[in-house]
Amino acid sequence: PPRYRWLVWRTLSGYAAAYRPGAYERIAQRRPDRKTAEAIAKDLDRTFPNVEDFDDEKKSQLASILCIFASLFPEVGYCQGMNFVAGFLLMASGTSQEDTL
Repeated sequence: PPRYRWLVWRTLSGYAAAYRPGAYERIAQRRPDRKTAEAIAKDLDRTFPNVEDFDDEKKSQLASILCIFASLFPEVGYCQGMNFVAGFLLMASGTSQEDTL
């Protein structure tokens, strides 16, 4: 059932084993280079344009998640399409930035 999806996802992904209290607050300060941040900003309005619930607040949360990911994994960085994957996880998590990342 849909109400259990996020719980199952977190369990199967190993979230509980990897979770460290305070880790999100520490990494949330990280930012990618200017070019990467611009690419992320450009894709925000293209993310789920027909989903009414994907409002400016969720776009801001998505930008934060993508910027943190790109700065944590510079060898991966950001590429077009990551916005949809992260956006889906953001919506599935009940819009928890910490859980999405």
